[in-house]
Amino acid sequence: MELHKIVMYLIEDEFTEHHYEHVECPDRFTV
Repeated sequence: MELHKIVMYLIEDEFTEHHYEHVECPDRFTV
């Protein structure tokens, strides 16, 4: 169960990171 929790956390973290990257990219080009 611990390993599953860690894996889910890592996947969620990576997904969030990519989401923020896509959101910030247009901002950088605009500014």
